[in-house]
Amino acid sequence: MTVKLLSREQFERAKLFLFETARPLEKHLFLHLFAGLPADQAVVELARFANPDGGFGHGLEPDLRCAESSTLATSVALQWMRLCKLDAGHELVQHALRYLLEALEDDGRGWRVIPDSARTGDDDKAPWWSAPPDKTNTAAMFNPTAELLGYLIQWGTRPSEVTSAVEAFVLDHLNQHSDPLESHELLCLMRLAQTPKLPGDLASIVVPRLLRDAPLVAATDPEQWGGYALMPLWLAPTPAHHAAEPLGDDLLNANLDYAIDQQHDHGQWDPFWDWGPDQRAGWELAKADWQGVLTLQTLLTLRAYDRIAS
Repeated sequence: MTVKLLSREQFERAKLFLFETARPLEKHLFLHLFAGLPADQAVVELARFANPDGGFGHGLEPDLRCAESSTLATSVALQWMRLCKLDAGHELVQHALRYLLEALEDDGRGWRVIPDSARTGDDDKAPWWSAPPDKTNTAAMFNPTAELLGYLIQWGTRPSEVTSAVEAFVLDHLNQHSDPLESHELLCLMRLAQTPKLPGDLASIVVPRLLRDAPLVAATDPEQWGGYALMPLWLAPTPAHHAAEPLGDDLLNANLDYAIDQQHDHGQWDPFWDWGPDQRAGWELAKADWQGVLTLQTLLTLRAYDRIAS
């Protein structure tokens, strides 16, 4: 079967976009992940988004542009640390874990996705982060707690008092909610499932739930892909991800073809969402950052599926 490939000319345009337009972080991540350069400079650029408390902010997650630390931004930083294969003793890893331990909710069972103070201000965040605190965001939430549990296991110690309490929260949530998880929750579960050396007792619950929910929650109709939907490739950014099997080759190949077709003339991939008409100035800044993030992530996925021409 003939498959669609990103041509070398398209790849070079994407690379040029990253070098000339994207943030230094995405540029140096590309140099490490594609050109084989040491991760040192990428780590330096990642550290520019860190705060003295060990957490990350400063718009690392482009839809939340405030300077203060959040578990949302810190989870993004830890995703890149995992991809760059930093070890447990790395200073940046240790600082991020210290922040997580200090940011735990009072009951010790998990985290809120952003602090209440990050919800103030007008143009520094997407409108969905401006909701006032309520019962759902003044206590630990499955998003991001499930994902962060994976980093505690990967770089911390298990069993430990902290990890055990967080793990209990995650398992309680899965047991109490038999319906398919919300899309962002499922992404967190996916990252937990991909934790290196995930203990078997936890994997035996997490992985089957991911396999069950992935085809139920992902957007399986291509007509949905132009709107805000959970792309199948986000759940299976490489063929080695657990969700690749239940999603199936036909769906993933169609989504890969779609991704190739979505490259814009300047070489970038654009976000398919925005902040609405009332926050145009803030959105233009966020959009520019998202273009770099999405371009790098798309190239990584296309490479993982052998969809870039040699």
